[in-house]
Amino acid sequence: MKRYGNLFLFPFIIIISITFFFGYGSKSNPEMLKELLMERTSILQQAYYGQIRTDKAESRLAQIETQPLLGTDIHTLRNSEPMEMDLVVGMEIKSLKQIKKFYRYLTFRSEITWYMKGMNTTYSQTVDYHVVLQSVGSNYKLSEFNPIQTFK
Repeated sequence: MKRYGNLFLFPFIIIISITFFFGYGSKSNPEMLKELLMERTSILQQAYYGQIRTDKAESRLAQIETQPLLGTDIHTLRNSEPMEMDLVVGMEIKSLKQIKKFYRYLTFRSEITWYMKGMNTTYSQTVDYHVVLQSVGSNYKLSEFNPIQTFK
């Protein structure tokens, strides 16, 4: 009977080890979301200000976005005038609440403060967003990023 006890002990130790280390290096939702948004912002700004070509920007966006956001961003890139946007200096996620997790999607409500630089001034703007991340392989990609209309 003692030999059979070791048969169960070894798989048990392996399962516990895998479970413990499975999420060890993964990022939390706020870190992951901020990283994706900063990368998206950087790519769009570089394209708007002529630092990278539109086709390269589209390729880089495809690495961090999925439809429908990817289609919207590509359409905007192809149809906007250069230097039409104010420069994003920084961003701060003020709040992030996971609303739902369904199949491969994580849905959030987030309040983000954008620190911007315009032609003559710097300013900040705080906006509420509906954000959806989609699991693609072992990563998450931005799928939706829409401001929430609030009436005061």
